[in-house]
Amino acid sequence: MVYNVSFNQNLQVKPLGGLQQGQSNAHVSNPISGNNMTGLSALAVYNRSYINKNDSKFEIPILSPIPIPDNIDSIEGERVYDSEGKLDSIVQAGEHSKTIYYPDDNGIIVKKFDNRTGKMIFSQIDNTSDNSTEITSYDPRTEKEKYYTIIRNKTPEFISHTEYSQDGSEKRRCYSFKHSNYEFSTYNPNSGLDITQIYDKNKKLIKTERSQSDANLASLSPSLNPGEQKTTVGINSDSTCREYLQDKNLMPYPCPQIMPDIKSIDGEKIFYSNGNIQSIICPDGSLLEASSDGRKIKAQGNNVTLSFDKNGGSVKCFIQENLGPDETRITKYKSINDPWNCTVAYSKEGKTKVLEYEKGVPLKFEEFNNNVY
Repeated sequence: MVYNVSFNQNLQVKPLGGLQQGQSNAHVSNPISGNNMTGLSALAVYNRSYINKNDSKFEIPILSPIPIPDNIDSIEGERVYDSEGKLDSIVQAGEHSKTIYYPDDNGIIVKKFDNRTGKMIFSQIDNTSDNSTEITSYDPRTEKEKYYTIIRNKTPEFISHTEYSQDGSEKRRCYSFKHSNYEFSTYNPNSGLDITQIYDKNKKLIKTERSQSDANLASLSPSLNPGEQKTTVGINSDSTCREYLQDKNLMPYPCPQIMPDIKSIDGEKIFYSNGNIQSIICPDGSLLEASSDGRKIKAQGNNVTLSFDKNGGSVKCFIQENLGPDETRITKYKSINDPWNCTVAYSKEGKTKVLEYEKGVPLKFEEFNNNVY
């Protein structure tokens, strides 16, 4: 559920746009009174010091989590099992959408899909290891992220709202409860201009950061697809990280252009109880594995593992190369449609070097005395 938090003496909370996902029963600690409140009232009080109903620029909705029962057996719906009889997911079919619950070792994942378009409109990740809940609401047409909320220890920690223009521009408004500040960013892919403004909790502008594309930097990254490049003001990324482009161990694995269509691949197939493909052993000996909803696919072969994750409007890709005994290289792409942004981590004998690329330019280098990836 998405809430536009406007405050008066009665602390009214209004739903936005009918994107109702769930009702929160969580008890959230109230930093103002020191007492515990329940659900939306507590979330609203958190924003009272920061959001003025007369200043819509600073109104950032909070997503309310879907309540998860302690006993997963009490969740109604169709049970989907893997080939070994282990519960994979529970599917609740509705008139306009379907909700799928995925049990996980660290908690439970909930996803909602629009019945008409088949696109994901809501996701929630409950993580018991750090007592956090991540909630995301997506545009039902494009499946791009619109609203995001993270709650930790029953306390709101971060919220954001992202808007997209027809020309591809993005506007993102965020508020961090932890740091008590706002961050507004706009990015235009046509001009390459990226502007970020940071405000304190009293809405006073404290910093403006600008970055601009620079076509001359394209020659620095021959291993990445040529195209729009960007250097960031205030970060000496193009000078301090340039030397690491000569390190062949930090060259990214080529970005796949598409996610495999597992239904069109030949081989020995194993199925989930709902009839979807769980795995395929291909004639060349390579192995493909898929989630029960087909949104995650892992392909293994020739000492290389490619993992695809279709989440929101993009497909993430995680590639692990086994280069030798205790030697690996991992390349992470945030989206296969954006091969200019990636992170490369090379590990050998317990030490790791990490190079982060942004718009094809080496942005950040780190070195660790352990295998961090």
